[in-house]
Amino acid sequence: QKVRTAEGDERVDYNAALLYEGGEIVQTYRKLHLVPFTERYPEWGPRFLHDLLEDFETHFWERGDEWTVFDAGGVRFSTPICFEDTFGYLNREFVNRGAQVIVNMTNDAWSKSVPAEMQHFAMAVFRATENRRSVVRAANSGITAIVEPSGRITAMLEPFVEGTLVGDVPVFDEARTLYSRAGDWLGVALTAAAFLLIAGALLWRPLRKR
Repeated sequence: QKVRTAEGDERVDYNAALLYEGGEIVQTYRKLHLVPFTERYPEWGPRFLHDLLEDFETHFWERGDEWTVFDAGGVRFSTPICFEDTFGYLNREFVNRGAQVIVNMTNDAWSKSVPAEMQHFAMAVFRATENRRSVVRAANSGITAIVEPSGRITAMLEPFVEGTLVGDVPVFDEARTLYSRAGDWLGVALTAAAFLLIAGALLWRPLRKR
């Protein structure tokens, strides 16, 4: 969000990932898909709710506008932040822009629930198999893990346990998958077909009785 400092300057806050090399910031990714009401307040939302959330120390951010693909050590990777790993379109676009590995950093400590941690982690497996890219996940409470492009989990830390995870991460740069190329069109087409079949069945029954 835009904040006015004590000196009268305007400061813009983002939820971001930074790549340091040689003590300097060389690349930055600013979160693209902000969670409504917890990271960004919708313009149409009532003012009293905005003030209530701020009273509970909710910090709102500005939305980024760049699909950053980091390059370090010869590996190209992108960093969907927190719940961004649940959105297929985001990770697909990172891969289409050259990402060989998806690195997700997330804070799920607020849930205080192992099932909630596992539910969020399950999304990472889908992102790996959809695009045939390895997913590396670093979480402050769980689930920290390495997922191969096949969806196989090769290493994982227990949730809510302090530790360090070291493992091998396959780096693939193969041809894009059908999902990487076409996106969600298949799911949309099947959903539309289902509605057409239901509508056809509802229309056919009265005609058949006649």
